[in-house]
Amino acid sequence: MVDEAWIDERVAEANRLYAVVPLRFRAAHVAELPARFARLASRASRDAVIGRIVPGAVNVRVTGELLDVDEPGVRRGVHWHDRRDRSRHVVILSKIGAPSVLAHELGHFFGNPHSFVDDNLMSYLRTGAPLFLDEHQLSVIRYTLRAYLASRELSALRAD
Repeated sequence: MVDEAWIDERVAEANRLYAVVPLRFRAAHVAELPARFARLASRASRDAVIGRIVPGAVNVRVTGELLDVDEPGVRRGVHWHDRRDRSRHVVILSKIGAPSVLAHELGHFFGNPHSFVDDNLMSYLRTGAPLFLDEHQLSVIRYTLRAYLASRELSALRAD
């Protein structure tokens, strides 16, 4: 569905934006989703795409088409919690999403809501200026990251 360069571009953009945390991501395991997940059009299909969660990692799924479940239209990405078990959550990206969409959804993964400030990573408002996270958002990310590490939902891995 997407190639290694597509993945690398999104991970690189997330790393650029989260370097100030400091936080660094890498693609650890890449596998294509079954064809039935090429189009996610309902809450049930989003729940189903969660599938097996890899412990200690941010689990990301990529689909061909991601429809909005609340109003007509498409989405480029979502941070989705399984409706039966909210501890199970993933980032779902559409293959049409820009490189910054992964970083935006990671912002939700780490606890940040949407912003209405132009060019803030968590905003939909773009002027073309560089994207950024404000100090409050960074503190939310750091706090949530510590909680994820303490609970072992995420693992800190270093490769020197």
